[in-house]
Amino acid sequence: MGSSGRPGLSPTSVGASTAARRSSPSPTQSGVQTLELALELDLGLAQGLESQRSRDEPRGHGAHEVAVASASEGRKTACLGCHAGALGAHQKWLPNAELHFETVSCPVCHSPTAKRRVDLRLFNSVAQQDLVEQKGVPKFERRARSADAQGGGLDAIELWNFMKVFNRDGVAGKTTLRGRMEVSSGVEAHQLAEKTRAISDCNICHREGAEAFQQVTVSIAGPDGRPVRYGANKEVLNSVFSVDSMGGFYAIGATRIKLLDILFLLSLFSGIAVPVGHLTAKWVFRWYLNKAEAEKGSESTEDRGGAVSGDRPGRHGSK
Repeated sequence: MGSSGRPGLSPTSVGASTAARRSSPSPTQSGVQTLELALELDLGLAQGLESQRSRDEPRGHGAHEVAVASASEGRKTACLGCHAGALGAHQKWLPNAELHFETVSCPVCHSPTAKRRVDLRLFNSVAQQDLVEQKGVPKFERRARSADAQGGGLDAIELWNFMKVFNRDGVAGKTTLRGRMEVSSGVEAHQLAEKTRAISDCNICHREGAEAFQQVTVSIAGPDGRPVRYGANKEVLNSVFSVDSMGGFYAIGATRIKLLDILFLLSLFSGIAVPVGHLTAKWVFRWYLNKAEAEKGSESTEDRGGAVSGDRPGRHGSK
């Protein structure tokens, strides 16, 4: 037994225990210190990640750089921001590559399993910019529903009437439809495959009845830039009523307007028939003249021959 009167405890151990208790923090102090340490670690980690992101990530891929793809070419612009040489690479094998870049979004070919659609965006051809729905005055959908009498999507004549509303007297600039092929959803726009699996077969789109032209929408840029869409029938792409409103969108083999094909063939036939008919008439006229001159010459020869043979007996008789 020690001098403290407690069995098993010496003065030295008691002093060490007391010192340890004095130097050990209380539970409250320990929690505060742990929280401060965690905040310091989180701050340092965040700073390190931000620094690493700034060095390694291209602009536009960071979480704080994400913005809605508001413009009709928003996704293409986002892609070409990093893939600056894409156009030159496509020009080596793709005919009219620049035109394809203007009218086809990148995921249409680089997301081969995605569903595609044609979006006809209302466009001011004078100001050369998309029409924007005014905030607090949602006219686009109301006008579209008013034009869609059957409620099954705008057909060619309904779309023509719908466009007349936007081009009525007093509206600055001519409103047209600017066609662009895109994928059906934003999720599919990010499901990009390796470039070896990208679509490169022209026949997938440039043929009659191609799947990419079976879904059509008409849209306007909303107040926040996001497109506001309304469905349309696929026949609007092949109707003569759509020639004036979306004359700038045409896909060889896929959006052929048969009436225009017939008019073209008639014009071609007329263009060939007129000079051929002229040459034929000229040849027939010359043949007729030559024949007439030949017959006239033959008659003159016969007349001269008859006159000579008739004079000879008279001369002999006089002798």
